[in-house]
Amino acid sequence: NFGRDMDTGFEKKDLVFINIRDSVIRKQLAVFQQDLKNIKGVLDVSTTNDTPESGINEFSFELENADGEFILTSSQSMDVGLDFIETMQMQLLAGRVFKESDSGFKGLIINRFLAEKLGYTPEKAIGTRLRFPNGEDIDRSVIGVIENIVMGSATVPQQSLTLGFDEQNRMAFLVVRVDEDNQQEVLMA
Repeated sequence: NFGRDMDTGFEKKDLVFINIRDSVIRKQLAVFQQDLKNIKGVLDVSTTNDTPESGINEFSFELENADGEFILTSSQSMDVGLDFIETMQMQLLAGRVFKESDSGFKGLIINRFLAEKLGYTPEKAIGTRLRFPNGEDIDRSVIGVIENIVMGSATVPQQSLTLGFDEQNRMAFLVVRVDEDNQQEVLMA
């Protein structure tokens, strides 16, 4: 019961992850998402390259700390689609969720753990600049801070997490939030 009852930082109940293996569906993901949204009982749909419980990729970037210095930081990372925060029912502590103009990782959402690690409150982390170590000259910044979530095993200590909005080309999973009263019908559709 420990794993089932613990606060994961997102609402697991009524959430379905669908592994997208079909290349035809991957190429038409936006259409498929819209089709899913039209099914009675589907409340929300988004995409991700990974699931919080499967273990997440890690990457390094330079992030501005509270002293204005850029420091090399590593973080767990997920590429996500629009509406991911809402579909997962994550708690947004400060800032905003993704919009189309954030595509290409121009705007990132970090967790509270990473904000505090850099010396920020969630509110003060908004607007923090970041850059990739490859020397790209693209303006990137933190647009939101979410509450910490459990990634992988519940026994692993909290880690930094960075969410970036990407177009559909690298997504491996559809994330579907279904209405509790219509679960069976949705899964049969």
